[in-house]
Amino acid sequence: MKNFIIVLAVAALSGCACEAGAQVTIREIPEAVKRPKPYDSLENIQPPKKGEEHNVLRYIGQEIFIIPMSSKKAASEAIRLAKLDSLNRRLDRLSSPSPAERDRLKYEISKYKYPYSPFDTYPDVYAYKSTHRAFYGCDSVGKITSVVPYADVQNKYYTIVDVLMCSLNGSAEKSITSKTQKYTSDLAFLLKERDRGRYLLWYFYEPGMIIAQWQRTIALASSYVTKAKNLFEGKTLIPIYNSTGLEISTGEKVAISKDSKWICREISLVSTHVDLMKPYFILEDQAGNTVKIEMPQELGPNSFGGSSNIFITEQKYLEDRRLFQIEEEKRLARDKEIKEDNRKMDMQWAAERQKYINMYGGEFGNAIANMELRVGMSKKMCKLAWGEPSDVRHAQSQDGVGEQWYYESRGYYLFFRGDILTAVQKDRKERIPNYREIPAY
Repeated sequence: MKNFIIVLAVAALSGCACEAGAQVTIREIPEAVKRPKPYDSLENIQPPKKGEEHNVLRYIGQEIFIIPMSSKKAASEAIRLAKLDSLNRRLDRLSSPSPAERDRLKYEISKYKYPYSPFDTYPDVYAYKSTHRAFYGCDSVGKITSVVPYADVQNKYYTIVDVLMCSLNGSAEKSITSKTQKYTSDLAFLLKERDRGRYLLWYFYEPGMIIAQWQRTIALASSYVTKAKNLFEGKTLIPIYNSTGLEISTGEKVAISKDSKWICREISLVSTHVDLMKPYFILEDQAGNTVKIEMPQELGPNSFGGSSNIFITEQKYLEDRRLFQIEEEKRLARDKEIKEDNRKMDMQWAAERQKYINMYGGEFGNAIANMELRVGMSKKMCKLAWGEPSDVRHAQSQDGVGEQWYYESRGYYLFFRGDILTAVQKDRKERIPNYREIPAY
């Protein structure tokens, strides 16, 4: 629903009077729409984070490549399709089959047509079980016309035209680009094939399971692959950790030593033991070892890899080493300066200690240097050790009038008879016998 703001234009005259003929204007303001973050070609097509679902709109206009099945899966898929075709032809050749025979053939066809059980509630959405996604033929606005096998979708380029919200009956309801920004139903990318111009729906079912469904890479953004090739192909790369890689021909583990040099020969899709091919960096070292490192979903401008296998370009490596050397030299200079300052302080401290020893003897001189007190010290010695007191009061004892010093920062009281320290007290409540305060003069 559109929002209306009524603006009252009131012209103030002298006093509180209103000018005659004031105009009332009406302005229509459309509902606020969150803008998605700009797409960065350093990342592949990524699932949206919770609360940031609108960011999926940034992929509109991006070209993607649907990854083909691995050779092992492609062979089994060809067998499945051949078996399906044979069963369909058998069903067509039957002139007057019995209901039981027709049902049996339909059941067999359903097993080969849909990898999921035909008794599932919505069997037609399971066009390809392993990918947890379904592809549909549709028109330019997303109206579904047919189910498309993965074999007919793979190894082709498509442009993401729109992001649609769909229901399980297979119809695209509305575009989230102009309506709601929350996923209240399932999602689908509206795709347009580069070569043939046909439209497809790349359909994500099971609301709330989008991130789990995206764990397998099914598509590569063309700009992402182009960026990776420009950044890393033909470049010397340096691993920053000790790790292992898989030898490309034998599949055996090869040690990858920290700070060793590897040349990125190519970035390519490689058949694996899983359903789909995977994108890999093909790296070769000076000893002729060739390994494959799986391509992550995000790249750095000078690095790539996972938690245990990170490579950086040689240029970045040398620059990091140069900066590290500069910081190391600064650290050594600081350590040298601190060491020299400590040496000077130690010399000054030793000279001060020796001065107090020469003036007051070994026991009192060392105590002053250590900022300690000893009974029998003079008032001057106490001030040299602890500084000026916070408060000075006179106190009466059996021996006459004495003096009480208080050091607030330390929480101590000092008591003197004449010029000599006779007692040191931490807690004032613990009174020294035969002492009582008298008013200051």
